Amino acid sequence: MLSLNDTRWQNLDGGYRTRFDPRPLLSRTGVVDWNSYALVAVIELARDDGKTPKVPMWLEEDYFQAIRGLAEAVAVDLLRAKNPEEVRAILSILAISAGARTHAKFLVAYSAEQLLEIERPTSEVEP
Repeated sequence: MLSLNDTRWQNLDGGYRTRFDPRPLLSRTGVVDWNSYALVAVIELARDDGKTPKVPMWLEEDYFQAIRGLAEAVAVDLLRAKNPEEVRAILSILAISAGARTHAKFLVAYSAEQLLEIERPTSEVEP
């Protein structure tokens, strides 16, 4: 994995193409929970909008390996998940890692109730 001492971290573009150095966030310790999973999923899925900077080539391998590693770690958490938000966040990471980005977008963006509304035939929708 790329060392946090590598100076290339200083030159990354974040959201809205503003300079962003993620090293302070990466070096924090603490408990990773479903909010962290959801944040990773939202950030990764934002790369599809065409406005978000691409992962630099020098970081690509480590970046995608980190997502795969996170997916492996969250698979165990899925069996312990207690609430729907937690399940959705974990499933979104697994979907991203497996290349099912569209499914991940639905998991991140919609609650179960909202998905049921989408699924409901239009004949059942009140005028």
